[in-house]
Amino acid sequence: MRELYTGDEYFSQIEKKLEKELDKKRFIHTKGVAYTAVSLAMAHGENLQDAYLAGLLHDCAKCIPADDKLALCRKYKLTLSEAEQANPDLLHAKLGAVIAKEKYDIQNDDILNAICYHTTGKPDMTELEKIVYIADYMEPNRKMLDGLKEVR
Repeated sequence: MRELYTGDEYFSQIEKKLEKELDKKRFIHTKGVAYTAVSLAMAHGENLQDAYLAGLLHDCAKCIPADDKLALCRKYKLTLSEAEQANPDLLHAKLGAVIAKEKYDIQNDDILNAICYHTTGKPDMTELEKIVYIADYMEPNRKMLDGLKEVR
């Protein structure tokens, strides 16, 4: 079993890659989501490593330029709605799941789905999907949003 400590090379390699791919503010947010996801997973009896990886990779496609996001979606044959085509910022979750699989070698469908649905949610979400969705919303570095105080 992998440990979540900073000495673990597996997690450390992913963090180093992400730190190069994301801007500083996004990387700080990402680390906050990962640790919040672990805290929620612990409270709800879910797998800590899965929560950490899903939280860590949830925004792995966020800093990709809009035109590149659209091109990557075409490359990976992702089905896009009209709203997604008109607003490429909406693509980072769906594309992030593909990037997590292709670039970061994540093969666990539970983690990939948690990344994919972390912004939109979906009916009948799994516990991990709910954890990442809520962790993204409530992580400590997040600017204050309506209802955030109550959620926290």
